[in-house]
Amino acid sequence: MNERTGTDNDKVKVRRFSLRSLFMAAALSFGVFFMMVTVYSYYDMTLIRSSSSSLVKNSIPRIMRAQRALVNLERLRGFINTIESGSDPMAARNAYIDASALLTESMFDVEDVAVLSQSVLNKVKLMWNTRSSLSRVRSELMRNWMNLALIINRISIDSDRSVILKQDDFLGFDYLPAADFGGFMLSDHVRKQYEKAFEICSGLSQDSDWQYCEELVPAREEFDRNYSYYNSYTSELKRRSEEVSFLINLMASSYTKNETAVISTELSYITNISKDLASYLLLISAFVLISCSAFYVAVFLGVIRPLQDISIFINRFNRKLNVEDLHLPNTRITELYEMVELLRHLFEDVKKITTDSERITQRYSELLTISYYDELTGAHNRRALELFNRTMGEVPARCAVMMVDIDFFKKFNDTLGHQKGDMVLRRVSVCLIKNTSESDIVYRYGGEEFCIVLQNVDRDILTSIGRRLCQAVKQLDIINPGNDNRPVTISIGISPATLEKGQWSLEELISKADAALYEAKRSGRERFVFYEEEQDKLL
Repeated sequence: MNERTGTDNDKVKVRRFSLRSLFMAAALSFGVFFMMVTVYSYYDMTLIRSSSSSLVKNSIPRIMRAQRALVNLERLRGFINTIESGSDPMAARNAYIDASALLTESMFDVEDVAVLSQSVLNKVKLMWNTRSSLSRVRSELMRNWMNLALIINRISIDSDRSVILKQDDFLGFDYLPAADFGGFMLSDHVRKQYEKAFEICSGLSQDSDWQYCEELVPAREEFDRNYSYYNSYTSELKRRSEEVSFLINLMASSYTKNETAVISTELSYITNISKDLASYLLLISAFVLISCSAFYVAVFLGVIRPLQDISIFINRFNRKLNVEDLHLPNTRITELYEMVELLRHLFEDVKKITTDSERITQRYSELLTISYYDELTGAHNRRALELFNRTMGEVPARCAVMMVDIDFFKKFNDTLGHQKGDMVLRRVSVCLIKNTSESDIVYRYGGEEFCIVLQNVDRDILTSIGRRLCQAVKQLDIINPGNDNRPVTISIGISPATLEKGQWSLEELISKADAALYEAKRSGRERFVFYEEEQDKLL
């Protein structure tokens, strides 16, 4: 026996009894027969107590492992979505690397899920191969489109007509409006000019020697062929993505069923023992009903009813039903009281783990986004540039770097203060981001200096972008009192675009752009300057 004080509203002394003490006292009256009943009942209660302790000890780590596995599966879903539909090739490549690493780290300790993870890994490899083929075909398709547009333009010039295509028609293949023409995508303007060019070529005599007319139809056919490949790879990529998604769902389902089955087995074991004990006690009560009615009532109220309440609670908890409207019984039996306390702690710990896991997952997503962006300007930060440099490998062909510096920014700060200076940094950063394509990334390099990494560019494209950025910033019409009330402007240094993969490292491109920026500021600011070999001597 022991004593415990405390209820919900006031302090009350409660006397608790162990089953062993209770049955030992009864043995004096009921003899050997009832002593056998006592030993059997005590054995069952010991099993319930040890099983409950084991359930509390093992369930929490198992639930935490299951939670971590489900979080990893959600991360894997995100990687697969990036591989399928991500617009940034580097992001898709990183997603493939992360997905492969996740699947090969053996983080899934359930045998069925581990087998499925190998199948998913093979599917992801096939999916990445399809994505790589799709990227190659898409690049070829863009070159075919540019070739076709150039042929049309040349035919227009040779036929003494006005120039058909404008400069904007040679840029922005990703954003051309859709027009159903022969099963491929062309802008309405290019489609109409193709018809005019075809009409011009059809009207020529057979002895006319127009080289570009001979190339017009083959160029169109080559575009159609590559576009057919493009659609085929797109469909295949979608199909493989659906297969991987199905396997991931199957992994999640298998993991959940496995963990639920393990816990259900332990809970069922406790429930079966409780029911067995209840049935046995009821049978004994039938034999001693007359002489031991008082004892029977005490056992029924002190043992049977609490066990039934505990069984209902465990069953509803096992079926994931609402158990908050149920109350675990108050009992004077020490073993039952300890078991009730263990179950109560288990339920509270499970709820706390679920809440903490959701909060941690949400916080992780927020921190991941914040860590790679500059809080003031909204551009990518220096850390993101360093990560991009580490993960990109060799610099691809047609890649260049622009270093951008705000002219006379220190004078602006000294005149109007740092708050106004921060406003200028934000507006200039937004202007740079808006006036570059989605494949180009703007980084805040430090202070009032920005670094822009551009892909799929050449000198003509870089000239157009440099001119556009200088004009766009000047048109913000931010007056700099420290510079004779002139508008805020920028100076840009531009590195040469790589001609082949691995020609220069990213650090070398940044260094060349920085040298060109120095020349731009030295020669008067408010301009863009391309890197020349002689500029290194000026630094």
